[in-house]
Amino acid sequence: SGKISELDDLMNNSSPRATSLVQMDLRYNLLDNVGAVSTSLCSVIEVLYVDCDLECPCCDHQALCECENVEGFVDLNGESCDWYDATPSNCLEYGDLYSSSNMNMTANEACCSCNGGTQRNPSPSVKPSSFPSQQPSAEPSFSSMPTISLQPTRPIVSTEEALGIIFKDLRGDRWKNYTNWLNASVSYCHWYGVECILENNEEYLWLDLKDNGLAGSIPSVIGDMTNLKGLALDFNLNIMSSIPSEIGYLKHLEYLGFRQNNLGSTIPTELFSLTSLKTLFGYWNKLSGTLPSELGQLTSLEYLWLHYNRLTGTVPTEVGLMKNLKEFHVPYQQISGTIPSEMGMLSSLNWLGLMYNLVMTGSIPSELGILKSAEVIVLAYNQFSGTIPSELGSLNELSWLFLHNNDFSGDVPDEICALRDVNGGALEEFWTDCFTDVTCSSPDCCTLCCDDFSCVAVSLT
Repeated sequence: SGKISELDDLMNNSSPRATSLVQMDLRYNLLDNVGAVSTSLCSVIEVLYVDCDLECPCCDHQALCECENVEGFVDLNGESCDWYDATPSNCLEYGDLYSSSNMNMTANEACCSCNGGTQRNPSPSVKPSSFPSQQPSAEPSFSSMPTISLQPTRPIVSTEEALGIIFKDLRGDRWKNYTNWLNASVSYCHWYGVECILENNEEYLWLDLKDNGLAGSIPSVIGDMTNLKGLALDFNLNIMSSIPSEIGYLKHLEYLGFRQNNLGSTIPTELFSLTSLKTLFGYWNKLSGTLPSELGQLTSLEYLWLHYNRLTGTVPTEVGLMKNLKEFHVPYQQISGTIPSEMGMLSSLNWLGLMYNLVMTGSIPSELGILKSAEVIVLAYNQFSGTIPSELGSLNELSWLFLHNNDFSGDVPDEICALRDVNGGALEEFWTDCFTDVTCSSPDCCTLCCDDFSCVAVSLT
């Protein structure tokens, strides 16, 4: 207990060791909100977690906290937040109506579905910490994989019980379609969105609830559904909080989709133990943190789409272990550093997308010329430099090559120009900075020339 402001005084009078803290978690205590968290305290702690009702300029309350409607709110039409939650579009038309009582607030301020409400701590969930590692074989240049582990601390529930909890926690009574859900006289295999598959006398499940009006936090009980092969929660904008670490228990999972949800926090390390996973779609969220070296453990993964998040750090060299990867699509982030040469080990890769990371640097590794299956390479809007490697001219399947808005220089290699479709090759589109420091050797080589402000199509006449 105590005042949060007292921590500021303590840190200011502490040793240098104390003032270089990386992370501090003060949640679920009895701290008084007097003084709130100061900016000076934020400046000496890289990651700070406090209770959601405390004012904190450097805490990501939006990603880590749960929203709670203001209790007792009723607008001038007599409607409560439940009415707005049932039809969020009502917020646009009536959200500026004030309370009929003396609360002096509108629905847009009081109701979660209208982007109002108050922040509260999420219900404490099991925090796994140990799980047997499945370490893929690696080239000598790779670092050894850290152990990923989970530690179950609660009884396992049945599939039907787990589905019931999912229905409750994700507001199933408001779904667009919940046919047969919780109907005791109907097998869960016939509930909407649930598909049961029998393989080798074992029952597996696909749970497909895309675009179905789900809202709330994904419950940790999802980890009890160890027979899941597919989990599709895409296009449910009101799924919030974070990805539960218990997802690491789903050893049979092949498809994981949470596109266009509202998930925050980091991707749990436990997810990277899913060695059966083939598809990971997670774009248009608020995911933060880095792509860890454990990414290399996803040796079955074919499709990785994580664009439009808040990822930072570098592309780990262990990406070269993902031998089945076909599409690596991680643009529109804050990824920095260089393209690892180990990327050239991905013999199945046909799509490499790293555009609009803005701060990636270095040259294009010549090893990318080994990607014989590559059809699309998009590296635009970064700070790559040096010359364009002639080795890319060996990519006979390449149809799109976008290198514009970088810092490349020199002549475009003849080997790349020879790939153009007008020359009998497969390359249909080649965009580069040929208005600045890059020179196209012939008018039929580059299809679009760019500078810092615009791009113009190249005429062949």
